[in-house]
Amino acid sequence: MKIWEIPLTPRVQEMRIDINGTLYTLHFKYNVVCNTWVLDINDAADAPLLHGIPLVTGTDLFGQFRYLGIGGGLPMIVMTVGPGRSPDEIPTWENLGIDGHVYFQTLV
Repeated sequence: MKIWEIPLTPRVQEMRIDINGTLYTLHFKYNVVCNTWVLDINDAADAPLLHGIPLVTGTDLFGQFRYLGIGGGLPMIVMTVGPGRSPDEIPTWENLGIDGHVYFQTLV
């Protein structure tokens, strides 16, 4: 198994990514009211699979949604790393992809 980082920058963004042999469209946007980044996941045909998942650090974002089979049932996690940063710190508008990173696990 391998761990891969999703290449992110601190801006609203959309990307198509292959996770364990399945193509997904990921939408990262910032929820100003909650002061947190959220993730929307669509399938290859851009049909919604899972929307509004907050990027909470130190937990498997897909954990409670295993029944959907997103990413082959393997974890996606958010970690904050950087000088003076706690690993439990939630990524801010300014630091997604800089100190706040999103990783997923693959089968190979």
